[in-house]
Amino acid sequence: MQETKTDRDEDMKSIKVKFVDHWSEFNPSANVFMRALSERFDVRLDEDPEYLFFSAHGFDYLEYDVPRIFFTQENLRPDFNTCDYALAFDRMTFGDRYFRFPLYLLERQEALLALSAGMPMNHEGEKEFCNFVVSNGTPGSRRDEMFHLLSAYKKVDSAGAHLNNVGYKPKDKIAFQSKYKFSIAFENSSTPGYTTEKLIDAAYAGTVPIYWGDPDIGLDFYTEAFVNCGDYPSLEAAARRVIELDQDDNAYRRVRDRSILRRPLESYSFDAGFETFFYNIFEQNWNKAFRRNRVFWGVRYEEQLRDFGRFVHRRELWFPKIIRRFMTLGLVGTLRRTSQKIALRLFGKAKGVLPER
Repeated sequence: MQETKTDRDEDMKSIKVKFVDHWSEFNPSANVFMRALSERFDVRLDEDPEYLFFSAHGFDYLEYDVPRIFFTQENLRPDFNTCDYALAFDRMTFGDRYFRFPLYLLERQEALLALSAGMPMNHEGEKEFCNFVVSNGTPGSRRDEMFHLLSAYKKVDSAGAHLNNVGYKPKDKIAFQSKYKFSIAFENSSTPGYTTEKLIDAAYAGTVPIYWGDPDIGLDFYTEAFVNCGDYPSLEAAARRVIELDQDDNAYRRVRDRSILRRPLESYSFDAGFETFFYNIFEQNWNKAFRRNRVFWGVRYEEQLRDFGRFVHRRELWFPKIIRRFMTLGLVGTLRRTSQKIALRLFGKAKGVLPER
């Protein structure tokens, strides 16, 4: 007799999960983890979870004494004192507790599948030179440098909040990028293994990415399919390569049409070991799923982190109120002068905490 979906659902193990301390754009109800879990389990979100997924944007995870799975979008190492399992950027092994899962695997499954099928986004008509879409200018010295180097040759259209020169912000970043021959795709920092969505977005848009970041990027992607700044002695040399490609249509097409993926994406990861790692967390007995130290020093360490988290939370609540009150009373100058006197006493020079208005 043929098995029905209802029969399969009745045989599925039920599990309750929750997501905390994640970034604002992350959707707890629709993500790669929920999709993967739903293939083998009757999974649901619950305020009283049996398993907890958490990231680096808070301390709420410390309130849950259940198996914890850490995941991140940032260039951070997992703290295995507080998580049982982790998915992050580093190329490392740690028994059954760690699996490398870069951000593009977490958030760009559709784009990776399209690239695996040789179907990047198409744009009809002639393309402009180069685009630059950056919102955060804080860590941007190297990518800003590339922007200015190429801008000295031709206009680079900047459509993010940082260095915007087009007068608007596109609603669809990838559709915007598809109008250009090149896309500046620099990471915030350069660390082995740290690769976000930027390279994938630019390649999926049908442009040639200009990449800087992971010094070992060639382990995951064909560097012949983009301009990898790490292959050149300087950013000036990488910029000259971009200009050469812009002036040679045949050479440009050879780079653009080269597959960027070393192997196609067939499941949730390029590594077949993902399913073994991931499903093992939930298929084993719940009591045996714990890996972190939950006695003595483990407890003491978490208590210290919990106290720190509560202090940070209180500061976030009262510090802005104090500043607003001083501003209301016209005492900002007094606060600034007082802080400078304290800094002078402590450090030997004035360090104001409030900017001049």
